[in-house]
Amino acid sequence: MMPLSITIVAILLLLGLATFLYLRFQKHDVELIKDHPYFTRLWLWPKGEHTRWEAEIDGDFPFSTSGTIGVLAEDNYSNTLDPYPTDGEIDFCKRYIQDFTSLVSKSMTGLNEAWQEWFQESPPASVADELVLDGFSVPVEGREDLKWSVTFFCEKAGHFFCIEIRDGDSSLESIDG
Repeated sequence: MMPLSITIVAILLLLGLATFLYLRFQKHDVELIKDHPYFTRLWLWPKGEHTRWEAEIDGDFPFSTSGTIGVLAEDNYSNTLDPYPTDGEIDFCKRYIQDFTSLVSKSMTGLNEAWQEWFQESPPASVADELVLDGFSVPVEGREDLKWSVTFFCEKAGHFFCIEIRDGDSSLESIDG
């Protein structure tokens, strides 16, 4: 049987460790903004994270089954200290939220790769009818010559096709699901 003092010290050590782990892995610095002029929900991430901001846009989109499109900044403070989306980044979002056909067109080489890899055949001419937009990343300042990506859910495959776009060229990044 352990003496009472050793038991109390062990309990205090365990509580201390649990408190440390809880505080260490809490995301206290992520800020949620629900009154942004464009985004339905906007999360601002602290330095050292994977991005400066993430957002969701709710709407009656014919190319989305959930009615929500997710977007995030490609930049993680390497180009700016301000976590907020720039005007160029917001304009980029607006342009592609309003033009699904253009988004598919810019992604076509990568979509061809995805279709070929998954189905071992060329995609149909109506491949856009098989796709639902999950979301996309936004290049720094909305500059299309920089890297960004698009994620489509392919209903026929039951998987996500993640397409990278760089300098106007697209390629298959991954097939997830």
